[in-house]
Amino acid sequence: MKSGVTTWDTTGRCSGTADLPLCPEGRKSVEACAGQVQAMAGAGVMTSPDTASLETATVIAARVGGKVRVVEGWAEPGMGLWEGQSDEELAERFPKAYRQWKQDPTGVSIPEAEAVEDAQTRIVEEFARVVGRRRIGQDRATIAVLRPMALGLVVCWLEHRPVSELWAVVAGLGTCRKVEVDRARLKRPRNGSLVSIEVRASAGAGR
Repeated sequence: MKSGVTTWDTTGRCSGTADLPLCPEGRKSVEACAGQVQAMAGAGVMTSPDTASLETATVIAARVGGKVRVVEGWAEPGMGLWEGQSDEELAERFPKAYRQWKQDPTGVSIPEAEAVEDAQTRIVEEFARVVGRRRIGQDRATIAVLRPMALGLVVCWLEHRPVSELWAVVAGLGTCRKVEVDRARLKRPRNGSLVSIEVRASAGAGR
């Protein structure tokens, strides 16, 4: 599930690791999305450590009667000196780098930011570790709440898509996405092929 939006998301600002709460629009969308998962009674809810994700997870957990667990390794990639700046500001100050970033984020080195490939390795390895702990045949589901970029990096890995397609993946995240994940791959998250899980994304944009 993609976390609900913050004021920075709605105003087109680069969020990175900024710890922001849900804005009213974000909370409204999360409440609406919670109705879609209420049938998953008793599901465990795991979340990125930021406030918006935690608030999203808390709403979802209350609806399904589950417990919330914070996963520090799912934090959104840090955006360094770009954090807090708007799309317009970045396009004006760094036209070439920003254009390349929107085309292929792997080709840009942002000062003091976490490299996209490093972020994917960190997030995917933690995702594989956490999901891999589920018992085979376990009936209760696990709902994962992540910020948009972190979720997009996980979906790139799950769908065998290059990180260069990250923004297309993020733009295409729907309300519910079901994929097949092989347990052997969860033991070797950078290799292998695919337990059945669901990746859910709330309505609402963000970066």
